[in-house]
Amino acid sequence: MMPAAYALKKHVALHSRRFWQGEKLRQLIGAPIYFFPDHLSFNSDDVEAVAKRMLIGSVRLPHDAVVFEVGGEHPNVSSVIALVTEVNQLIEAFLVAARRTGNQFTDVLASAFFRGDGVAEVEINPKLRDVSIAGRYAENLTATVWRALAILAQGPNISDAHVPRTRRPKFARAGVVGWSWHIVDIDPARMNAAATAAGGNHASPRWHIRRGHWRTLRDGRRLFVRSCEVGDPGRGGVLKDYHVTMGEAA
Repeated sequence: MMPAAYALKKHVALHSRRFWQGEKLRQLIGAPIYFFPDHLSFNSDDVEAVAKRMLIGSVRLPHDAVVFEVGGEHPNVSSVIALVTEVNQLIEAFLVAARRTGNQFTDVLASAFFRGDGVAEVEINPKLRDVSIAGRYAENLTATVWRALAILAQGPNISDAHVPRTRRPKFARAGVVGWSWHIVDIDPARMNAAATAAGGNHASPRWHIRRGHWRTLRDGRRLFVRSCEVGDPGRGGVLKDYHVTMGEAA
């Protein structure tokens, strides 16, 4: 089964104006795709522990532009897709969800700038009016990027699959390139060893966000400010804030 990211690239190539921040998405039409089919392993505590340790450093991508797709667990969502790019050492990512019915996608739900040292500035699509789920989109985007990078840093088994030749012409006509994608096989034992070396294990408490609150700015925008624990407090861990900036229509 092909990653939904191929259909998304084609849709962006033909209809980028329909997407929030669509022009920025166009630079990802030719980006390589890393597909993580096992969402349970992807969302495991061990992966979280390794990602948590990596937050202390800078964010480094395997390519200047890359797509991370994770198989979905929701009955209406087939996968979650993070499109990530690096320009002038600035990492920016965009979150889109693929629906299970047809080749249908949500609009960009959130975008984020990754500043390093565990700080991400996340902006929610201004059309989103249900602010109660804004934090969920912010967490989904940032966690997808950090977890994917944590897994790739451990040297997982990666195999390549190819788009059937009969299906390539319709993608090529839209400007999509790259006829193979990477399937990432997460080794639980390897991730557990990495988590233990990082000072965590599968029984450790889940990383959680504290002191979340909304702040209204003078221009009317709403800012969601949260403090999250980064690193091992027993070794002098630090606290960093990151922000979810709501659009004018929120």
